[in-house]
Amino acid sequence: MRILRDERGFLLLEVLFLSFSLIAFSSVFFAYRLSARMHAGNKARIAALYLAEEQIAYVVERGGHGLLSAGSLPWLGAGKVPAVAGRECTVHTELAAAEDLTHFYRARVSVRWDLFGKKQEIRLERLVQNVVSKSDGSR
Repeated sequence: MRILRDERGFLLLEVLFLSFSLIAFSSVFFAYRLSARMHAGNKARIAALYLAEEQIAYVVERGGHGLLSAGSLPWLGAGKVPAVAGRECTVHTELAAAEDLTHFYRARVSVRWDLFGKKQEIRLERLVQNVVSKSDGSR
């Protein structure tokens, strides 16, 4: 067998090693990127859930003072909605009278935002009592 001293090009083993190295690197990079996207999505969902729960607490507080009426309700009365994980979002609250219960309202809160070009939404619904004080003038 003759050995060539002025050998040019790569051995098959070198090419295979380089190919497997590139495949391994790209798969690790893809997994990291997917993990980062999932982390950003979870962070946004947690922030949106917090906003929805905060709006529900505002509705419950208004119900405790007898201030509920059917219709839509702005974010915490009239404030600017904070961003969800750095993204603009909208909070929509709808109040409707409960069917079989007097002085109760069904509060539906939805938080919507855009994440990686996809529309995301979280909805919460709760039955809230509208406390009506009975004042007959006597103390």
